Amino acid sequence: MVQAALKIVLEPVCEADMLPCSFGLRPRRGAHDALQVLVDEAWRVRRWVVETDIANRFEAIPIEKLVQAVEERVCDRSVLKLLCAMLRAGLMEGGQVRRPVTGTPQGGVISPLLANIYRHRVDRAWDMRRHGVLVRYARRRGGDVCYP
Repeated sequence: MVQAALKIVLEPVCEADMLPCSFGLRPRRGAHDALQVLVDEAWRVRRWVVETDIANRFEAIPIEKLVQAVEERVCDRSVLKLLCAMLRAGLMEGGQVRRPVTGTPQGGVISPLLANIYRHRVDRAWDMRRHGVLVRYARRRGGDVCYP
């Protein structure tokens, strides 16, 4: 319930800033939208395609940097405190609590949003440098795809 409540609060604020190149695990955007961009770019005679896959994309996100990314858009200390508590809650493994320094809640309803918030920094950096057209799509299993 806490994750769902945080998602309801964070999603509209953070979605407003997401760049159009991001299609993965977002409301009203999906694989067919990303594919249409690829078709359009092929008609513009783009010659190269680079595909990347981020292994363990939810588990690899550094919690501290994720919180910093959220702080760029959210200033409500109570929301940030709740997010930090949720991310640092830990996992019960073999009767012991393990507190990870990376990752979002495994299988959590908020994990896709948090991953997109974290990757938004990459989208902005790519957009500023104009390396080509970025089409970022994350499947439920698998990784992101970039097409310069």
